[in-house]
Amino acid sequence: MTSSELVAMTLIDELADRFATRAWVDDPFTGPALPADVAATSPVCPQHEQWSDLELVKTITAGPRTVNELCYTPREPGGKRVPVAVVWDDSGSEKVARVYYNKTFIGGPGSERVRPPVQRPEPHLDLHPTLVAYHSALSTADGPGIVATLAPEFRVRVPNGVYLEGDDVRGQFADRFAKTGGVPLQYVTSTDDGRTAALEFISWRVPPHAGIGVYDPNDDGLIAEFRAYEGPVLPKPGVSS
Repeated sequence: MTSSELVAMTLIDELADRFATRAWVDDPFTGPALPADVAATSPVCPQHEQWSDLELVKTITAGPRTVNELCYTPREPGGKRVPVAVVWDDSGSEKVARVYYNKTFIGGPGSERVRPPVQRPEPHLDLHPTLVAYHSALSTADGPGIVATLAPEFRVRVPNGVYLEGDDVRGQFADRFAKTGGVPLQYVTSTDDGRTAALEFISWRVPPHAGIGVYDPNDDGLIAEFRAYEGPVLPKPGVSS
């Protein structure tokens, strides 16, 4: 066994043990369910035979909440790697977990259904001023306002798992949302360790859906990278995806 295989097996065991301690787990396919039921039915259960490797990409911890960014590698040759985010939430009377990924990566029955909101908004979220400005600009389709919150070196991984490429990614990103009328986004939780912010959200499209966005700032406090965990995401009526 190689050292990388040993690390992956250790991570799988740690995740499985942590899921088992939750009162319930909310998964895009199963919805809120007991850990044993999620382990038996969720396609991103860490022990699922379709995965050959799991990688822990980043951990963000603030207060009673921790967010793990993970990447699942399928056993099938040529299969697409699946970005997964897990929110371990100990803020309430019960310890719970919420899992986020794009269901279209998995396919099969139910993968075409939009995931409804899963978390009530927490009042008075304490967001970095850049994220406040970004949210305002995104919601109002303010292209220049979006650009003003993004670092020149801005990178973005959209819900389909692909990083946008080009000479002006931030302009491309801002233009995309300015032309489609913006995004009716509502942040519902914030896990910010001062280096990275993970924000669960409701996108009030038709139908509304749940997701989480992870934002890495640069030294000037501008957004240097954004990674989205959501999907499927339906385009607005009359707007191509």
